[in-house]
Amino acid sequence: MLERTANTVRSRLQIEGKIRALTAQGKLQAWVVGLLPLMLMLVLDHMEPEAMSQLWHTRMGWGALAAIAFLECMGVYVIRRIVAIDV
Repeated sequence: MLERTANTVRSRLQIEGKIRALTAQGKLQAWVVGLLPLMLMLVLDHMEPEAMSQLWHTRMGWGALAAIAFLECMGVYVIRRIVAIDV
């Protein structure tokens, strides 16, 4: 009986390790989805400061930034929920 319990615990740990390895890609994807638009915004701000100044200095720009921030957070949250698998 003790041997069977030990085998069950071992196989459960093995399955948890496999799941961790398989969901690591999804977790990295959440980081990429979250950071890529921010990096793109910084690059565009450096390349085209006149065009991006509308984003930083107008009410409409701040509204767009708020919408972007909200959607970014929701995207990361949804991806994290998808890859969170309990065994």
